[in-house]
Amino acid sequence: MAREKTILKYAENGELYKPLQKDGPFTEHKATNYISQIADALVYLQKKKVIRRDMKPNNILLSSDHKIKISDFGWAIHTPDAS
Repeated sequence: MAREKTILKYAENGELYKPLQKDGPFTEHKATNYISQIADALVYLQKKKVIRRDMKPNNILLSSDHKIKISDFGWAIHTPDAS
């Protein structure tokens, strides 16, 4: 079984939950921005017929420009025949 590897850009701010733990709750604006980015990423994966089976805070990374990166696709599966 072939496995593909993907290399992500370095996410300088690490996991999304770390600034939350350090600084407390996000502002409504920040939270809305992050939730929107996560939703967009999941919609994109759905369109590509990728099922992301291990979504958790540790797998959501934050870049230095506050862009969300989803990591660790070890449990994800591609379902090209699914409709």
